[in-house]
Amino acid sequence: MGVHLIVNKDEIRRATKNMAIVADAERVIVFGSYARGEATEQSDVYSIRLKPRVS
Repeated sequence: MGVHLIVNKDEIRRATKNMAIVADAERVIVFGSYARGEATEQSDVYSIRLKPRVS
């Protein structure tokens, strides 16, 4: 039905750096099967973007 692929660690690092820049995030954390090194063709890349605390 859709495109199934497994991305490597370098591609994820590049993507998270770009997300941090675009979202003006302090940090981007990847979690789930990719973070655990257990990704399959059916896996999604889950991430959370953390912004600096506003006082």
